[in-house]
Amino acid sequence: MVKRIIPVNFWSQRSVLEEYTLEERLFHLYLLTNQYTTQIGIYPLHQSYICLETGLNQETIQHLLTRFEAELGLIRYDPETQEVAMLTSLEFSIMRGGKPVLDLLRREIQRIKATPLILSTYKAMCPFWRYSKRPFDQQIQALFEDELASREVSGFEDHTVLLESESKSKSNSIHNNIHNQTHNQIHNHNHNHNQDSYHDSSARLTQKANQAWQDTLDTEEKQLLDYYEQAIGEVSYLRFQALSAYLVKMTVEVIQEAIGRSTKARHPYKYCLTILDNWTQQDIQHIGDLIQLEKHPSVTTASLSRLSSGTPPVITPDWLLAQS
Repeated sequence: MVKRIIPVNFWSQRSVLEEYTLEERLFHLYLLTNQYTTQIGIYPLHQSYICLETGLNQETIQHLLTRFEAELGLIRYDPETQEVAMLTSLEFSIMRGGKPVLDLLRREIQRIKATPLILSTYKAMCPFWRYSKRPFDQQIQALFEDELASREVSGFEDHTVLLESESKSKSNSIHNNIHNQTHNQIHNHNHNHNQDSYHDSSARLTQKANQAWQDTLDTEEKQLLDYYEQAIGEVSYLRFQALSAYLVKMTVEVIQEAIGRSTKARHPYKYCLTILDNWTQQDIQHIGDLIQLEKHPSVTTASLSRLSSGTPPVITPDWLLAQS
């Protein structure tokens, strides 16, 4: 029997908690687990099948497809081929690589009829592949690129180049905005040579620039930024970008734990990144992984998972023991 992986933080995601209706939760889980799914996350799905298997009517299904595609950006649906693409399911659907898995993905991608779905999935996955340290993820990216090239899709390489330069471009844009606005401020007030007045204007412009990039953050990134500023202090755009990159590897709660452990360090930011790098190497993705690792420091996370395949161990956090 084929099995699919569902992230355990599905129910704790803020979008699910605050934005999803009951029907939307059911629909999302159905898209991840129905019998027509594939490992690559792009598969044929007739709307009549959804009606039959979920009990939802045609009108509701059409509404959900539109919302998940146009509003939430989670899927792409091709009405002609009746294929659906779960755009980022490859972030969590493959635990380990190898030739058999790569061969399976190659067979699946070759059977896809709607080329735009492959391209959309490729673009959605590029940020994850960029930061992933697993060599197999780069092999999957190469598989997509080979398939797109074989279908004579042009220009998709530019998307990767764009991602590589995106950080630098955003940083330069913010710097240039500050520079240009400051220059205009000086030009418009060139009759005033008071140095204190100039510094006040420059500070206000810098504050506006900081607000500009903060307004572009998603919900989890804002949560992370707020926590960092409360625990440690203000953080620059480039530093926060490096910190938030760990969100593709672990939950926001794990990163917050690392921040909390760094507050008394001489260099909190560098210390925090060192902790996160170590946890990445130890495959810490959730708070539960961290608790188990610290209870059994000589045992790897993978070994703990195998040990808990029977009766799961009861793990009581230290803070709870202290209260009892």
